[in-house]
Amino acid sequence: MNIEAVIFDMDGVIIDSEPYNLYEFYCFAQQHGIILPMEDLQKIIGTSHEVTWNYLASWLQLDKNALEMDAYYRETYQGETFDVTDFLQPYLKFLLKELKKRKMKLAVASSNDPDIIEHVCKENGITSYFDSIVSGRMFTKSKPDPEIYLYTLHALGVSANKAIVIEDSQAGIEAAKQAGITVIAIKDHRYHIDQHQADYLVEDLFEAYQLITNLV
Repeated sequence: MNIEAVIFDMDGVIIDSEPYNLYEFYCFAQQHGIILPMEDLQKIIGTSHEVTWNYLASWLQLDKNALEMDAYYRETYQGETFDVTDFLQPYLKFLLKELKKRKMKLAVASSNDPDIIEHVCKENGITSYFDSIVSGRMFTKSKPDPEIYLYTLHALGVSANKAIVIEDSQAGIEAAKQAGITVIAIKDHRYHIDQHQADYLVEDLFEAYQLITNLV
């Protein structure tokens, strides 16, 4: 397989952010006098941006669509601020360095906000590794729609059959597969995410590195 590019999702791949995200939503619900059971909170893991906000609006009994709920959350959430360097995935910097040595093009394609993606990359000192950083907020549809990955391929100047995506969520895996890209998924051991569409499952990014070098 002639691999020219590797595309990274951010949440769950670059940083292990899911536990923190769940905690934020738990605290936000508390602000509204609602205690959300963990089995409810875990429903948002691996879903699209729109589904996440619709879930939250429903739980809090707020008459808001996904965009309105997103804006409301940003305006009103009063919670702790965490250091994003605490959530960096093991072996990430090693993987980025080794892929760059092989002259591969690298990109981030995340559904998150562009300012959050930029903050995570800057604070962890990894911005310079990426040839392109793409936010799902640039598009009308979020993952599992393949638009974000099709756009990223175009930005890198690479065809789908010469790229690999590293993902963890069901929506992200589906989006990459619809774009025709080979997918390596970081195994989920916590949230029962359906990852069956991934081409390969790995325990961590070091195993992803070994797999990629074997595929080249």
